[in-house]
Amino acid sequence: MEPQHHDLAEYDDAEDGGIVDDNDDEFGDGEYNPEDNSEPSGSSYALAALKCLHVIIKPRRKTRYGYKDPGFDLLTRQHLEDMRTALYMYTEDKGPQITWKESSLFAAKAVGHGEYYAKQLRKWLRAFILDQTKLPENNYGAWKESMLEHEDIAQELRLHLQSVGKHVCAQDIVDYLDLPDVKARLRLKKTVSLATAQRWMILMGYRWIQASNGQFVDGHEQPDVVKHRQEVFLPVWAQLVKFANKWTDSGELIQPINKSDSNLTHVFWFHDESTFYAHDQRKTRWVHESEKAMPQPKGEGISLMVSDYVSADYGWSHLQDGKHSARVYFKASKG
Repeated sequence: MEPQHHDLAEYDDAEDGGIVDDNDDEFGDGEYNPEDNSEPSGSSYALAALKCLHVIIKPRRKTRYGYKDPGFDLLTRQHLEDMRTALYMYTEDKGPQITWKESSLFAAKAVGHGEYYAKQLRKWLRAFILDQTKLPENNYGAWKESMLEHEDIAQELRLHLQSVGKHVCAQDIVDYLDLPDVKARLRLKKTVSLATAQRWMILMGYRWIQASNGQFVDGHEQPDVVKHRQEVFLPVWAQLVKFANKWTDSGELIQPINKSDSNLTHVFWFHDESTFYAHDQRKTRWVHESEKAMPQPKGEGISLMVSDYVSADYGWSHLQDGKHSARVYFKASKG
């Protein structure tokens, strides 16, 4: 909105002597300094500015009945109202008189701000007192455009992330833009921050989530495997387990009800084989919105396999001296 000069005559209660003469020596040379937040000389100037702010924030209709929308955005209107509050406190003649700085700090704290905002209020007020067209500016949305708005740069970053592979991260953008040839080509003085790179990941369609794995493919559900398990293995197991020891949840031993022909308890040794992969625990990553869940083999990356035998009766298989066991470590290979 283009700022306009507002005549105090628009305000019903404005008095003929409300505006101090521009030739009043009390105000000095009257030059505008955007960094000046000192107290203006003469409370009459502040009082006139207060009346003018009221007209700006709440202008009357031409019919003189009711008020019209001044057309300010919410942030600018809030700033103007806070300026009016500070001026009201400063010019109030009832009760104890407060200083220029105290009035601005009171207005700032009333809306949840502190010293910095109070200083900004004093700057805006002094500028407004000197020139009624000097209103606070809302610079939201007026910053420099993002590099991602340039399609060539955005496409180059997408291709780089694709070349990194599945486990991309925001740091990959930071490192890529820090390469000397990339900085020279894109005319960058320095790379972007990690926080900026994370925002760019989102803008390029990535989300920091746990990737969907689809279903695992390991061959256990093949028809011949299922047939053997259901018709051969499980029936035999049901007969043998009758002669094995059992334990309660608290660890108390339960002797087997049935005895074998040799009157011996059956002890089962299980072959335990575990494979650990480099990416087993890396479930949360940057996932692009176009990525779909795909069936995949269990595990991924460099692997280490551990093989051993274990029994519910004796634990892990080892000699009585405890120095030798059946455990074996080896790196599994494909092919």
